[in-house]
Amino acid sequence: MCRFLGDEDDDVSSTVCPFAMSYIGILKRLKPLSDKQKENVQNIMMIVLKKFEFDEDYDFDEEGEDEAMFQDYRKTLKMLFCSIAKMDPTLMLIIVRQMLSSFALLLVYMLGEALPAQQNQHFRDDTKESQEKAEALKEMLKMIIMSEVSHHTHQAVTLQFFETVVRYEKFYHHQPECIPAVLSAFLDERGLRNPRSRVRSRVSYLFTRFIKAVRLYVYMLVYVCLYVYMLVFVCSYDYMLVYVCLYVYMLVYVCSYDYMCIFVCRGNLHQYTENILKQMEGLLTLNTPHSNTIVNGIQPNAAGDTQSWLTNEEQMFLYEVASQLIVNSNLSAQRKSSLMMALLTPVIQDFQTVFNKLCQETDEAVQQSYADCLNCAMSFASRASKGFSNQATMKTCACIPVFTSCLDMFIQALNSPFQRATLQQGVRQFFHRMIVCLEEDILPFVPVMVRLMLETPDAKELYDFIPMLNQLVTKFKVTLAPFLQEAFTPLVTTIYTVLNSPIDSLDTVTMSDRKLLRRGYFTFIANLITSNLTQVIKNQDGATVEQVLTTVIQGCSDLPDPSSQKVCFNILKNLVEQWTNSEDGIMGFDEFTRKNIVPACILAPTKESFDWRDAQTVLLLGDIAGCLHTIYTKQTEVLVQWLVNQYFPSLQLDPSISQSFCTSLTADQKKLKDYLKSFYSNLRDGR
Repeated sequence: MCRFLGDEDDDVSSTVCPFAMSYIGILKRLKPLSDKQKENVQNIMMIVLKKFEFDEDYDFDEEGEDEAMFQDYRKTLKMLFCSIAKMDPTLMLIIVRQMLSSFALLLVYMLGEALPAQQNQHFRDDTKESQEKAEALKEMLKMIIMSEVSHHTHQAVTLQFFETVVRYEKFYHHQPECIPAVLSAFLDERGLRNPRSRVRSRVSYLFTRFIKAVRLYVYMLVYVCLYVYMLVFVCSYDYMLVYVCLYVYMLVYVCSYDYMCIFVCRGNLHQYTENILKQMEGLLTLNTPHSNTIVNGIQPNAAGDTQSWLTNEEQMFLYEVASQLIVNSNLSAQRKSSLMMALLTPVIQDFQTVFNKLCQETDEAVQQSYADCLNCAMSFASRASKGFSNQATMKTCACIPVFTSCLDMFIQALNSPFQRATLQQGVRQFFHRMIVCLEEDILPFVPVMVRLMLETPDAKELYDFIPMLNQLVTKFKVTLAPFLQEAFTPLVTTIYTVLNSPIDSLDTVTMSDRKLLRRGYFTFIANLITSNLTQVIKNQDGATVEQVLTTVIQGCSDLPDPSSQKVCFNILKNLVEQWTNSEDGIMGFDEFTRKNIVPACILAPTKESFDWRDAQTVLLLGDIAGCLHTIYTKQTEVLVQWLVNQYFPSLQLDPSISQSFCTSLTADQKKLKDYLKSFYSNLRDGR
């Protein structure tokens, strides 16, 4: 088996892998292992590690079919590796230590899966076994970080280094003195400034994870380093230097983390944060296109290069890192605001420049490149808000003026004569984020946003706009009522105009957009009601209120859209609960309920659009039953008398069926739903 497993031909080796897995599975049940069995396991392990090596002809820059097959083969070897590790973790650690010099990065990385731990707690030391495991991992990781392996020129080695040091984020809780070495690797030519784009792309993401995991420890360690430097600088004797170093070493290792956090908060940490931001400056520049230098569809950066140092997606990770560093530092709120302004001011300035060029451009391809660039700028600002949290808000960090300045600038894009749909998408996404972060400071921007979004929109633009309104309604509820009172009629009027405008019957795209818009409109009405903003509808003029109610009733019975129908029946149910026999209701609503809502409930399942073969449609009977049950609860005898004496006779329905229907209304909702199934089944069968 070992002969074929280690064969030079990977196809031969992969064929033997399942047999090797079965052999290891048998050994798992034969503890303790004999010396011969341990030797066999060690031989298999050495073969697996050897076969992990890349061939000399492996193309790292342009991976093709052969490279993909080898990666699949490595996955099989990895499964075998993990199986051995789970069988005998101690033996695995011994082997890995022996092979550390040649396979360190990959082996240590794979140990994270081969020796799994809850919530990545690989360094717990609550038992003797876990303590031995933790110490072994610490030793290996420290060797990797302090070695020169991160300076290796091959991109595969470089990538594996960063993958490994980020995987074990809890390691830095125990060994914070290793953070500066890793941080330096990220920021120099080994990481973000690596000449290979593949490395930079992955490192930009890993850098975000690293900063999130160790940001507090970074501040702690830097202060200690500054403290050491200060004491050494003023000491002129070597023995003093030794004492200082010993003191700091003990401070790092003996003091608890909480105590250290209290201690270092007095330090001057802004120098460290600003140093990182300064090193990142050249990597945060917005890649702005030049209208006259488009090369093969690739937009050049500000320097005129057709290949940007970092892609837009990679830069987004860095904006998030910068935000994390600023917001989570112990700097004053004013200083945080200044740093955030320094971070985003270039973005705002570039946005203004590119927007002006867009408004003057006539070439459609260049217009699109400008619009994409503007959306990218808005995405950068959104990512820069990711550092804030419920504990560190924009308000507590004094950063509200920074982001309201961004919002002031970005809303201008809605006035663009070109690429309206593309720019609206970017503005909406940024506005969604600001609703979360700015809290009530977003409210002054809402009227302007709504007004601009309602200027000559199409169905898709309106549908995409409604989720933003729903987010505002859900978050601010009654606070938003005064604005909604004024904006409601223009909004629904615009929606009706778009839905009722002429359309080509063969235009399936527009028809689909209108279906979604209608569904979004009903969702908006439902959201108003569930957010206790029914008064917004009630306080409109009579024609608008009637139009809203009519469209909802039509949505119940005339639309072949079960999702919209479900929302509509629930809207009517909630309106009945809030407006029937209530001072908060509208005049004549009780009669309107009997003459319009009840027939909609009863007749909806008889429509051709009601597909009894569709499970989702049949489920609507539960919503119909809920609406009828609520109406009966509110009107009781008045409803029964109207059904028996007026409505059912108008349908020429047999009196016995009418009576059984009214009797069923007294049951609970589940039994009423069961009755409705039988009721409509009999009607379809002609009984």
